[in-house]
Amino acid sequence: ELAELYEGIIARQARDLEILREKCETSNRLFTNTEMAFSDLYLKYQKSREIIEVYKENEDKLLYNIESTEDQIEKMNGKYEAMHAYVEDQIH
Repeated sequence: ELAELYEGIIARQARDLEILREKCETSNRLFTNTEMAFSDLYLKYQKSREIIEVYKENEDKLLYNIESTEDQIEKMNGKYEAMHAYVEDQIH
């Protein structure tokens, strides 16, 4: 009887151990998949960050060019007005 009791306990523990091993393997697979997904997401984040940084640099350059062009247009308009006034004075 005692041997049968021990055999039953050992068999139950063997089943429990197998179940725990399966759960451990499943958890490891899920962890690996999660880790890979996070790694992929992080790489995409880094790439997006680099792209945004380039866009920001381009935006700054474009804004500088717009301001520079507007200043040039103002100067040219001033010269035009001065020349126009000079010509008007010469005509009259």
